[in-house]
Amino acid sequence: MKRMFVRYVSHEIRTPLNIVLMGIKLLGRGFRQRSSVDAEYLNTITDIEGSCETAIETLNGLLDYEKLESGIMILEKATLHPWPIIRDAVKPFMIQVNYL
Repeated sequence: MKRMFVRYVSHEIRTPLNIVLMGIKLLGRGFRQRSSVDAEYLNTITDIEGSCETAIETLNGLLDYEKLESGIMILEKATLHPWPIIRDAVKPFMIQVNYL
């Protein structure tokens, strides 16, 4: 029952997020083709894209956790470099910091 719930909720959240992400990428492509667009707008669009991708990755992680718990997936050990993860986690908040 729990597994079905996780799959259903993940699908119901991921689908609209993917649509939002596609729309943001289309909007960003249109802005990037113009020469008179403020860099702040482009940075904001890039941050929104990143946030959508992070949310989708989180949902994928939830599904992966469910697969691990049910024995469908097995973990492999790998080296982890934390600085890119930290930088990506802090980046969306830099817009707010710049306005303080």
